[in-house]
Amino acid sequence: MHMNQHTPSNGRRILLRAGTAVCALLAGLSLTATTLTEANASKVHNFLGTNATQIVNDGDENEDTTYFASEFDSWEDAYNNALDTNQDIQEEGSVLVENNGALPLASGARVSMFSRSSTDIVYGGTGSGSIDESTVVDLKTAMESAGFSINQTLYDFYDGQEGYTRTTSDVAEVPVSEFTSEVEASYADYSDAAIVVISRTGGEGDDLDADTAYLNLQDSERELLDYVQQRFDTVVVLVNSSNAMSLDWLDDYGVDACLWIGGPGQSGLTAVAEMLNGTRTPSGKFTDTYAADSLSSPAMQNFGDYTYTNATTQASDGASMSDTVYDLLTDSSGNVTEIANAKNYVVYAEGIYVGYAYYETRYEDSVLGQGNADGDAGTFASSSSWDYDEEVNYAFGYGQSYTTFEQTLDSVDFDGDKATVTVTVTNTGDTYSGKDVVEVYAQAPYIEGGLEKASVQLCGYDKTEELAPGESETLTIDVDLRDIASYDSENEEAYVLDEGTYYLAIGSDAHNALNNILAAKGMTTADGMDEDGDADKTATTELDYTVYDTDENSGNAIENRFEDADLNYYQDDTVTYLSRSDWQGTWPESYDSVEATDEMIADLENNYTANEAETTEITYGADNGLNIATMRDADYDDEAWDQLLDQMTLEEQVELVQNGASQTAAVESIAFPGSVDADGPAGLGSSTGRRYYLEDINDKDSATTTSAVGYNSSVVIASTWSRDMARQRGEAIGEDGLWTNTQGWWGPGANTHRTPYGGRNFEYYSEDSFLGGTIGAEDIAGAQSKGLRSFVKHFAVNDQELNRHGLSTFANEQSLRQIYLKQFEYVVKDGGTLSLMSSFNRIGVKWAGGDAALCTDLLRDEWGFVGSVETDFNFHATDGYMNVRSGLRGGTDQWLAMGESGLIDFVKEDADLAAEVREACHRILYSISRSSAINGIGSSGRIVKTTVWWQWLLYGMTGVTGVLTLAQLGLLGYGTVRDERRREAHITVAPTAQ
Repeated sequence: MHMNQHTPSNGRRILLRAGTAVCALLAGLSLTATTLTEANASKVHNFLGTNATQIVNDGDENEDTTYFASEFDSWEDAYNNALDTNQDIQEEGSVLVENNGALPLASGARVSMFSRSSTDIVYGGTGSGSIDESTVVDLKTAMESAGFSINQTLYDFYDGQEGYTRTTSDVAEVPVSEFTSEVEASYADYSDAAIVVISRTGGEGDDLDADTAYLNLQDSERELLDYVQQRFDTVVVLVNSSNAMSLDWLDDYGVDACLWIGGPGQSGLTAVAEMLNGTRTPSGKFTDTYAADSLSSPAMQNFGDYTYTNATTQASDGASMSDTVYDLLTDSSGNVTEIANAKNYVVYAEGIYVGYAYYETRYEDSVLGQGNADGDAGTFASSSSWDYDEEVNYAFGYGQSYTTFEQTLDSVDFDGDKATVTVTVTNTGDTYSGKDVVEVYAQAPYIEGGLEKASVQLCGYDKTEELAPGESETLTIDVDLRDIASYDSENEEAYVLDEGTYYLAIGSDAHNALNNILAAKGMTTADGMDEDGDADKTATTELDYTVYDTDENSGNAIENRFEDADLNYYQDDTVTYLSRSDWQGTWPESYDSVEATDEMIADLENNYTANEAETTEITYGADNGLNIATMRDADYDDEAWDQLLDQMTLEEQVELVQNGASQTAAVESIAFPGSVDADGPAGLGSSTGRRYYLEDINDKDSATTTSAVGYNSSVVIASTWSRDMARQRGEAIGEDGLWTNTQGWWGPGANTHRTPYGGRNFEYYSEDSFLGGTIGAEDIAGAQSKGLRSFVKHFAVNDQELNRHGLSTFANEQSLRQIYLKQFEYVVKDGGTLSLMSSFNRIGVKWAGGDAALCTDLLRDEWGFVGSVETDFNFHATDGYMNVRSGLRGGTDQWLAMGESGLIDFVKEDADLAAEVREACHRILYSISRSSAINGIGSSGRIVKTTVWWQWLLYGMTGVTGVLTLAQLGLLGYGTVRDERRREAHITVAPTAQ
């Protein structure tokens, strides 16, 4: 038999099959994308600036629902105000370190700008505090706008350099050997001054490199300064670092003037240039001690990478933030326990002696000849025994001006533990106007063997208005001696003022004030002082023994909360804390060989015990006729909150708690459309998640291409020593919130500059808790006055970035109370912050967000805080160390998490957890009700859901690709049948052979 086949082209069939496969793939992708985006719709809306919920108000059409209004008529006005505020902060926060008359420079001066940093300024920090550099004013533009002529040849040389990338361990300075003959010839026309920019960077997730002494001057910089000194008569240095550098080299290289500018933010360099030409006058004061050697503080002896001797890492050390690293800890019986992020620790053996509390106290003791203060322990820059003048370049609170001032202490009126200090400030210069800061320091009596106390402690400050030459202003500063009380964890479990003589002194900085106190004690340079003080700037009073065992804000009892944060709680007599009774014998050793005990391992596990009872006692889905806006004036304990919470479904409560990723989730049952929450401490214009202005404040889809302003680093803000400037900054960010449709601000930062090397020092204010806390309180109050809810971070003791995920921080209760928690106490009580962001680290061995002693006993019960606490970024809310159940139990309310936490299943099986979720919603919604998130919601407001463009696009894509797939399948099927029929029709049978 012979078959004669005539079939269609195989190529056509292949094309049909391929087309069908492609369409099916696209349909599957579209369906998957639609499903995933719908499941995470709130995050997509937040990212794209869209909103699928609308508020419909059925009540009085004349009801005013704008609870927080802008004072500006357009975003341009708000934007320009923010830029102006940034520049004013830069002027009042820049510190004139040295000046032999070189500054200000002559109008129209022709200058050469040196260093790679002159074309690559550090505007802020990395991570959440970074600045959108596409919007910044660079140094060259600022200088030319101020009338200077810039050496373009030199500028182009630096700007064109490749391969020099600045890091937290390498300044990446271009060697002087790289200068071309053309560059060197260019100096002749631009020789009025050389401006050398010295920069240091820092950022989230990475501390500065102490092993390379990164904050000391590097060899390449020394070569550059030596080179410049030989070629220019006038050398001006700009210190572009938010971390306290060693500045012992200024005299070595003939530097004529030095201006510290910190992180100038988006427009701060405009003010810097105007200070260089004399249009503006710097009036900042240092918020940190500037040591001759950046490694010399006692805290640096225990800063960095420490691992329990019985711990190993199971996962990769290079795991990303989204990964939970599980560590293996071996107990005394040889049993191995797997715990998330548990292998690292650090010991704060310096106790309360952080920053100037160390340097100034040791100075006084060396003058008085007590406590072995002049021994060699802790000697880094001294030629022999410890010497203050060799160890410290510039004291806390130091700063010069283009003019001079005289301060007179007019009176100090004591009334119990309150004091009123009156000071007259006079501009004694002949040429320049300027502002001056009055700094008030206290000294409490130190009893050897008693409570540790710093020799001076800042307790009050104020800043004058602009004073013309010869002009005076009298300032009145209220001092609460409770602010200098010491925490007694051994006996009173309370704050204590010992009986004895108390000194109040004014001074141009902490060291000058201490010398004034020593002068009042009858001491002179003959007794070892480095300069004579002025006893007329000091007042004294005698106080009886006083115990503060009740919080002045809440009226609740003060008691020990953190005994287990001290490593000695687990291991007796392991840590010797630095004491001024014996500087030599108690100088901190490095605690680099700590073994986690069985009890520590058990506490590190942080296991949760569920109450396996049904949740039927909680009401869900009631119809009580309330919404979130009706609660805006309700006290936290108003019974109406129970009625509002009863309206929520279980699913809504769980979503509100578990989904805080750049938002607070919408709650339909109470007409809450959700809020947008944005990073970071430099404002809403950070490059990690910047927000864009609205052309029309009432039209959420009218965003422009201009991002919100990135502000000066927090150190610069604190360096203004101006509550008014801090409030203005907060108000400007609050306006940014109104004009960018942002209702929550993940900022500012209120942690402590424990060492100069902290990676996030740029976003924290100071080494001093009083200055940082009071500046932060005004910053927050300003933002919240505009309806921008502040999430102050990172609560608490997040003072280093290395190993921050799960790091066990060990400290005694006195230092925790007085140094690391005090700034948060001020922002809670005085700033009225509505929210806090907890930290990645552990307090002792307990995760901060799950530590009831921190987030409940201290924060809420003692301080009286009634807002909400949110976690820092967290992917593993189910099984990681920041898990949702232990966090809710400890006092955390909301998870900055991506993905599901498993919370809804836990709640259905755990009555206690269900109650904790409900109370967490109470706290979140209370804080929301005080923010601009309720703008537009009337007393009868309700939510109407809509479908926005990207949802229609996905629905359309899914539909079209689905239809195309079906069509392709039809064509393929039809073609197959047709081909089969054609094949059968063309079969022929050959005749049988004869």
